[in-house]
This record gives sequence, structure tokens and C-alpha cells, in this order.
Amino acid sequence: MKSKPITYQALRNAGLRYLERYAASTQSFRYVLNRRISKVQNSDSPDPCTLERWIDDIIEQFTNAGLLNDRLFAQARAESLFNKGTSIKMIRSKLIKKGIVGVVLDEIISDLVDEWKNPDLKAAVRFSQRKKIGPFRIRGDRDVFIKRDLASMGRAGFSFGIAKKNSICTRS
Repeated sequence: MKSKPITYQALRNAGLRYLERYAASTQSFRYVLNRRISKVQNSDSPDPCTLERWIDDIIEQFTNAGLLNDRLFAQARAESLFNKGTSIKMIRSKLIKKGIVGVVLDEIISDLVDEWKNPDLKAAVRFSQRKKIGPFRIRGDRDVFIKRDLASMGRAGFSFGIAKKNSICTRS
């Protein structure tokens, strides 16, 4: 069965349906629309330049309407990650991967740092709680697992100093 050629309205509607379900940065939304085009593209489809203009137009419309806002997306994503115990370094990395760069990224990170005296230490404590490592280990001797716990925190983007401080300062 031959698929129908993509139209501007069909692409716009697909974008609206996506934004109804998920928050997205401009870059990730562009990726979603391009993926949608590649799924249904056939010989009757418009040329790639036209499709790119359609995507640019849809993104501009949605940005003007407030449906796409990189600053709000980045702020919500950063707060969510921070509350899960993600280090500032990893938050920065994940936001860059979503297309948040430059001034917006710097402002979001500086807001987190300004809000908390030592955000990485707070995130490290939350990470330890969620993973039940370090001082939050339920069973066993914590001293036996200290190297493993420090390594886990290092992989999560925490510096050795923060990981060591976390394992010492929250002990009971």
C-alpha cells in the first residue's frame, strides 16, 4: 500500500499532537518533524527544501504561540534532573544534548547554583538516597562498599571531593 504524500497541514497536526504529549526543545522538535517526514516520504512528496521551509515555519508559529519555549523547557528539565539527584555537570550535558546552548544554558545553570549554596552536594545526597548507596545503604557494612559507591557517584558526574564529602557528612 502506497502512503499518502506529506502535506503542510499533516506535518503541522503531527507536531501539535507531539507537543500535546511531550515537552520539547526546538532542536528535538525539529528532529521529530524530520523523522515524521522520513517515515512517509515517497516520490509524490515535496522537495527537501520545501519540507525544510515548512518545518521552519511550523517551529516559528509554535514558538510565537508559546508552544515551544527553550527557556521554560530547559528550566523544567534542569529542576527535574536536579531533584532526581543529577549533578550540575550531567544536567549541563543533558541540556546540551537537547539543543539548549549559549546564554540560556548558562542562565539556567547559574540559577540552580544561586538557589542552592552547594547544589552538587545536595544532588549527591539525593542521588545516594535514590540509589541506596553510601550512608543510605540498607544492608551490609558501608565501609566494604565505599569504593563501589564512590565509583557510582563518579560515573554520575560528581567530583571525588563531593562524593567523599557526601559519604562522610551524612553518616549517622
